Amino acid sequence: MNEHASTRATEGRPLNGQVVLVTGGSRGIGAATAKAAADAGAAVAIGYVEDVRAADSVAQNIGAAGRTAAVFQADVSD
Repeated sequence: MNEHASTRATEGRPLNGQVVLVTGGSRGIGAATAKAAADAGAAVAIGYVEDVRAADSVAQNIGAAGRTAAVFQADVSD
């Protein structure tokens, strides 16, 4: 890939090459945030507390769009 092709591939993806951790990423605003981060080029770590199926669904949707996502169980509440 030449320099210009590389630039076009990342154009419009301001988070390209970054990793974003989204706590509560399995539903609602968190799921929407995870999808938006992936659309912006980031690899996404999706944190969930109980609903692994919902988190996996978000990750699968991100993967189907050609992006990278992983699911992690984590309770970050105090």
